[in-house]
Amino acid sequence: MLSYTKLAKTKACSQSICGDGNKLYTSDNDFYKLQDCLAEYSKEKVQNLINLVGLTLGITFLLLVGAYVWDVQQVNSKIKNIDQQFLLQSKYKKEGFGINLTTIGALPKALYEEYPNLVANYYRIDGLTGIIANGATIHEEGMALGDPSLLTMFGFEILAGNPKTALNNPFSVVITDQAAVKYFGKVNVLGKTLQIKNFRGEKHDFEITAVIKTAIQNAVMDLTKDMHSDIFLPIANEEYFGRSLDNWNNPYIAGYLELKTGVTTQQLDAAIQTLVHKNTDKEFASQYSPNLKPLKSYYLDDNQGAVRKMIQTLIWIAVFILVMAIINFINFSIAQHITRLKEIGVRKIMGSSRPQLVKQLLTEYILIVAIAALISLPIYSIVRPLFAHVLMRELPSLINLPGYFFGLLGLLTLVIGMLAGLYPAIKLSISRYFPRSKISSPH
Repeated sequence: MLSYTKLAKTKACSQSICGDGNKLYTSDNDFYKLQDCLAEYSKEKVQNLINLVGLTLGITFLLLVGAYVWDVQQVNSKIKNIDQQFLLQSKYKKEGFGINLTTIGALPKALYEEYPNLVANYYRIDGLTGIIANGATIHEEGMALGDPSLLTMFGFEILAGNPKTALNNPFSVVITDQAAVKYFGKVNVLGKTLQIKNFRGEKHDFEITAVIKTAIQNAVMDLTKDMHSDIFLPIANEEYFGRSLDNWNNPYIAGYLELKTGVTTQQLDAAIQTLVHKNTDKEFASQYSPNLKPLKSYYLDDNQGAVRKMIQTLIWIAVFILVMAIINFINFSIAQHITRLKEIGVRKIMGSSRPQLVKQLLTEYILIVAIAALISLPIYSIVRPLFAHVLMRELPSLINLPGYFFGLLGLLTLVIGMLAGLYPAIKLSISRYFPRSKISSPH
């Protein structure tokens, strides 16, 4: 049977582990009892540290994946009337007639003019590369030759200029605020000029008639990695650049359509086929078919859904790592079973009920997870560039993430704490280290 002295030693050790401020030692062996308690406490600290590291790494990876998923979901999300916006691409039965990314130059405009009950608006891009200069500041970069509807169809924020007339003049140019800073060192550049050289080596001044605020990534300014544009030119000046957009024999123009509300892609397919058979030769018409892709999900579904597959893979990896961290947490918590039995036993003798013990232990586990979540925030900022390099995509900083992102992190912390701590808490609360029938009183 356990002696009273042994019980007192156990209680003292338990009080030390719990941080009780009462007097702990009353015998001549206080030094040795303190040594025993400190050894147990140190062992518990190491185990808690291992738990903390595992949970921190798991939550950090989950943060990185969550930030990536949120960021890619933002692509095209700010485009006006996004549910009616489509990218008009092509399919060919044989190679050599065109490319799938683009459409026939004259087709979007013809659809708008001949089927006004189906099409609300259209925009076309012919990608160019040219030499742009402002005095000694000279750069070669991509430009977009397109329709005036650029500034009214997609809802881009205009910092300066008239969106309805900015691209009407042949020698006008619309630029983003990033391009303004690049060439002039400031954003307020309305009315200033940029010199642009064409493919024949001719140079001409173009007046800046509007400045667009750099938008969240979208398939208009960033159709592909090689078709990024901060410089937008009017179709009225296509001859200066030796281009021809209104041409049924030019299948290399990026086309965008805004459909009327309630119009389906099937309805538009029939209209497209009618126009193509009417305006192109029989061989081309027999090989061609339209491929309308919604802008809302274009980035996720492009390249055979590569981004969507990446999201699924990363989520599964994050879940696996987090589950392993939780299992590790549970295993270490159970491994502390023996050392914590002393504390639990004393608490039971002192009158603590099972629900009280479970509540206390769960609070401890949730606190550990909360500490891990807080530590994961600066670690996220540190490893973000490395993760971005691996995914070939810049991840948002913490200040650019939405408020609900951190709300979800708090909720996740609570759920993980409950999942990881519930079984160990119940297991410890029902354990019996001090059977009442075996404890004897001192004589």
